[in-house]
Amino acid sequence: MKRILVFGISSVRGGVESVILNYSKELCKKGCSLDYIVIDEIPDFLTAQIEKESKIFVVPYVLRNPKEYVRRLKKILLENSYDIVWYHVNTLIDITLLQLAKQYKVPIRIVHAHNSKYMGRKILYPLHFLHKYTLKEVATHYISCSKVAEKFMFLETDLLKKKHCVLKNAINTDLFVYDETVRNKYRTLYGVKDVIVFGNIGRFSVQKNHIFLIDIFYEIYKKNHNVFLVLVGTGELLSKIKSKVYSLRLDKNVLFLNSTNNIKNIYQMLDVFLLPSLYEGLPMVGVEAQAAGLPCYFADTISKEAAFSNDVKFLSLDLSASAWAEYILKDNNNFHRKNKKKIIEEAGFDIKKSVDDFITFCEDEKIGVKK
Repeated sequence: MKRILVFGISSVRGGVESVILNYSKELCKKGCSLDYIVIDEIPDFLTAQIEKESKIFVVPYVLRNPKEYVRRLKKILLENSYDIVWYHVNTLIDITLLQLAKQYKVPIRIVHAHNSKYMGRKILYPLHFLHKYTLKEVATHYISCSKVAEKFMFLETDLLKKKHCVLKNAINTDLFVYDETVRNKYRTLYGVKDVIVFGNIGRFSVQKNHIFLIDIFYEIYKKNHNVFLVLVGTGELLSKIKSKVYSLRLDKNVLFLNSTNNIKNIYQMLDVFLLPSLYEGLPMVGVEAQAAGLPCYFADTISKEAAFSNDVKFLSLDLSASAWAEYILKDNNNFHRKNKKKIIEEAGFDIKKSVDDFITFCEDEKIGVKK
C-alpha cells in the first residue's frame, strides 16, 4: 500500500481541489493511503470528502510564519513514512516541501502543474522563476493537466530528463450523465423552468473574467428577457460582481450560489455553459459541463485540449460582449442534450482509467519518460 502526502488544497473548493479529491477517492479504492496538508485551517468540504483514516495537517502560510511553516513540515515528514509527496501547484513560489521531502528521503516527489500562466503576486515572481530552474534538483516526477500547463511550469530541458506525463482532469463519468428528471427537479426548485439558463462555475477572481461574463449576459438579456444566469463559487471579487449585477438591474435574473457538493445537479438545470477565463490549465468545469451534455462557449485563451466534444466553441476575448451574445444566441437554437459518457471515456477523461495511469506512472520505472 502506497502512502501519499498531498499538498495544494486551498480553503475554497475549486478545480484543483476537485481534481485532487476525484483522484484521492479512486486511489483509496486501490489500497493507497492519503494524508493532506492545508494552510491555516481545515476546509469543511475536505473533511466531508476524504476517508476517515486520512490525516489532515495544518500549517501556517509560509510568508507569514516561515519558521513555523518549516518546523511543521519537518515534523510531518519525520513522524510519517511516505512513499510519495504529491505537490499540486499553480505557481512555484514555494517548493519547501519538495526540498524537505528530498532531505528526508521520500522516494517519489511529484510536481503537478495546474495552470498556464503566473497568477501570484508580481513581487514574488522572481521566486517562481528561480524555482523553475532549481526544480529538477528536488522533484523526481512532473505531471501537468495539459500541454500548455506543462510548457508554462517546466523547462523543456528538464522534460527530456525527468519522468513526466499529462494527466487529464478526469471525472467520475456516471455523476454527470444528462438526466431529464434531475433537470426538471432543479429547474422547478430554483424557479427557472421556462427560461434559458446560462451558467458558470468558478472562483470569483480576475482569472475567471466574471466582469466580461456579466457583460455578455447583459447583451443576451437585452435581446431576450427570458434568460437567467447561475453563478457558482466564492472569492475575493464576489461583492464586486454582485454590485455590477445590481447596477445593470439584472439581480432578478442572476442567481449566486456558494460552492456546493451538488454541482452535478446544477449542470443538469443549465442550458448553456460560459467560460470566458483569461487563462486556464485545463478547466475541470469545462470537462464536467461537456460530460453533462451542455453547449459550451470557451475563451480562446483556454487550451484546445479542454474540448473533447463538438459541443465546445472557442470565441476570442478580443470580440465584444455583444458579439459573444449574438453568436451564442444564433448558434444555440437547435441544440439537444445527449448522453456523453462514451465520448468522455474515449477522450481519456474517465477517472478510473486515469488513476491506473497515475499508479503506473509512479511505479513502473522501466517505462521511462512518458510523452
